[in-house]
Amino acid sequence: MDRQDLLKRLKGHEWTDVEFKEAQREVPKSAYETVSAFSNTHGGWLAFGIRQMAAGYEVAGIADADKVQGDFPSDHRADHQGERAGSRPHSKVVASCGTPILEETMQGQIPSKFRGWWRIVETSQWVNDGLNLLGPALISLTGTADRLRMHALLAYVFCKPTKSGVSFNWEGAWEFDQVSGSGRVTLGKDGRLRGVIRIKDGDSSKFIAERSVEPDEPIPSPPSYRDKWRRHW
Repeated sequence: MDRQDLLKRLKGHEWTDVEFKEAQREVPKSAYETVSAFSNTHGGWLAFGIRQMAAGYEVAGIADADKVQGDFPSDHRADHQGERAGSRPHSKVVASCGTPILEETMQGQIPSKFRGWWRIVETSQWVNDGLNLLGPALISLTGTADRLRMHALLAYVFCKPTKSGVSFNWEGAWEFDQVSGSGRVTLGKDGRLRGVIRIKDGDSSKFIAERSVEPDEPIPSPPSYRDKWRRHW
């Protein structure tokens, strides 16, 4: 969910996958109840820095975004050691008119038949010869710190279960160009993933992936545009 999506939600009245908390300086206890509720469904979003008013919601902002962002994931891990896999939050600070808002994304549990690492072996639209340009083409679907590597793309993956499979959003870099998109997968009768990956404002491709294991060397983080210029100095 980006800034425009979040602000659109503020004008709505009914949601099943998003809750707003004020949390200007610390994480409210009710936030952990929301995490537990989301972990038992298909996940959702928890936005800090939003104040409830008589006529709706308004952006209040967070006085110490770094503290709230740092406290919530660590507090959640400490207080919910028994929480099932795949329900840990991912944090992202977004801004409205310069006011920081903290968005926490909670994923529901990824079903065991999908959970884990998958080797992408074929795409329908993109040249397969360059599929392993940066290393074995892989996608992980665990619900925690997931990654995607294929062609010249390195990306973070945020996945959640659906009725028929798993859907995901991703953010990363194709070489040094910042890109994002979405995708979805289902499981074929042969045990292989059948999926589609889309580039925002770009093209899309079907892909096939086979069950694999986590690589010995972690997939590198996506480079920033500034990294491109650092290479020239």
